[in-house]
Amino acid sequence: DFPTRLRAGLPSERLRARILSAMDCGCFSGLGMIASRRQEGKLKFGYWGIRGLGAPMRMLLDYAGADYEDKQYTDAQEWFGQDKPGLTKMNPLANLPYLVDDGKIVVCQTNAIFDYIGDRFGLGGSSMEQRRAVRQLLAEIYDLRNVIIELVYPFKERCRTDDEFKTGMEKHLQLGYKAQYMKLEAMFALISKGGPYALGAKPCTADFHMWEMLDQHEIYASKMGLPSPLSAGEFPCLAKLYKAMREEPKLNKYFESASFKLPCNAGISYTAKLLSC
Repeated sequence: DFPTRLRAGLPSERLRARILSAMDCGCFSGLGMIASRRQEGKLKFGYWGIRGLGAPMRMLLDYAGADYEDKQYTDAQEWFGQDKPGLTKMNPLANLPYLVDDGKIVVCQTNAIFDYIGDRFGLGGSSMEQRRAVRQLLAEIYDLRNVIIELVYPFKERCRTDDEFKTGMEKHLQLGYKAQYMKLEAMFALISKGGPYALGAKPCTADFHMWEMLDQHEIYASKMGLPSPLSAGEFPCLAKLYKAMREEPKLNKYFESASFKLPCNAGISYTAKLLSC
């Protein structure tokens, strides 16, 4: 292959090293990688002590076999008063979630963290076409997540009372979710090549957030006595992913952990208060 020919055929060791370094970071290949591919090194992941945006990250890190600390904040003062000021000195965008790599690199913003972990462990797509698809999926899944956020938290003013939440969530679980499920189903059908995951046989970063959103929908529907959104057979690709990831041996540790049993949202959410989830 081309990297092998480079290693063998360039007369200048210095030139060879520079080109291979550029390829490693993605600059030469055009893949735009934001982390060097490596397994070793200590990571620290920080988020609130809920599933939320933390769950797919924890799943992803467990699947990758990463050596990481899972920092779960239950006290706002610990985050805002103690940890955030120090991280802000390293990255002015410091927020939850965050990822610290070997105490040197601080990455914030959800999809940037997905990209970083994906590049570091080879789970972000192996071609420009795949990476383009993964990034679009991550953005679309985040849109679905934001629909849920507007329903479950009162500060969005879409659901200002318990009754408004019950009505709004019932409508979403009966019909509202279908528009985005249909788009996601079509995208998975287009690019998965028959495999259970977005890019085929092996999970990519987007699959983990997709699974979490599917699972949250399943939980809310069950708690409200409504049919499973996946039960009618309208979304076979999403159902296949949901089943495959739940049965993935590399995720047994996560599914058996206390992290999987955390509430989906914060204590002020309607899901915590009214659905106990």
